[in-house]
Amino acid sequence: MAEENIDKYYYKLKIFSETVWEHKISKNKIDIWLSNFKEEERENLLFLLTQFIYFSKLQIDNMLISIYRDFYKYVIVENYRLSNNNTTDIVSIKNHFKESERKSRFIPIGNPSESSSSLLGEFRKINNIRKDLFIERSELLNFTLGDIEHFIFIDDICGSGHQAYHENQAYISHIRTKFPNSKIHYYSLVGLEEGLEFLNGNNQYDFLESVLRLDKTYKCFSSESRIFKNNEDNIKQDDLKQICESYGLQLYESIVIRQGGNPYYAAPHKLGYNDSQLLIGFHHNTPDNTLPIIWYNEDMITWNPIFPRANKVY
Repeated sequence: MAEENIDKYYYKLKIFSETVWEHKISKNKIDIWLSNFKEEERENLLFLLTQFIYFSKLQIDNMLISIYRDFYKYVIVENYRLSNNNTTDIVSIKNHFKESERKSRFIPIGNPSESSSSLLGEFRKINNIRKDLFIERSELLNFTLGDIEHFIFIDDICGSGHQAYHENQAYISHIRTKFPNSKIHYYSLVGLEEGLEFLNGNNQYDFLESVLRLDKTYKCFSSESRIFKNNEDNIKQDDLKQICESYGLQLYESIVIRQGGNPYYAAPHKLGYNDSQLLIGFHHNTPDNTLPIIWYNEDMITWNPIFPRANKVY
């Protein structure tokens, strides 16, 4: 390994950890993570880690405020104003919004134990929303309260969009049947453009937004990847991809096997769920859209993650 590059990467990571990564990593933790790999691979992996994008609690709090204020509240207020001759009557606007909020239900994507559910708790507190306006997704199929006008699904990340589409189909079908005049919203902190376009094309949601949209340049190994755009150290994209694929496949195979599936189905996820190829993490968790070598935290294979993902209960 080129010592000057290694020193440079360690220094960058030290600065990142002390400033924007909330002291989540240390040199010791980096070294433990690097021990997963062969000696000759470690310079490449250090370079990769310097490209990681981390969202701190402060950043996430501001994004949650933005979802409520800019996407949800703005839509309701603007539609009310447009249908009332562009009224500027503050009292009537506030009263209408208060009533609309009472007729809204906020729902996490996923099960109560998953990160989007805990994220919704922060969303509620930071925006000072009544607790009774929040329900779990599993409650929807038995939900029949008749005057609900808005169902708002909140997610931390929209990757391919397939999970938000397929896993919500039964719930959205129920909403459309029982609440035909209601509007269905889907908002995420971060969204891949291709995933948002997929959801938009399926017309499942009436309102669809993400605070931060990521294009293909954020996919680590795409031909347009920003990671290798100004690569002064001559790190080879194909070499690094091969390393990540090799380890990622083994890691994801163990997850598929634990779920009772055929390891053959792990291949599309060796660089992150549905080939997302991301390098991002949140204060509350690391999404499975990120490269598995970053977050793998299961017990089937001995592995030391650098930004661990909270285990799911399968």
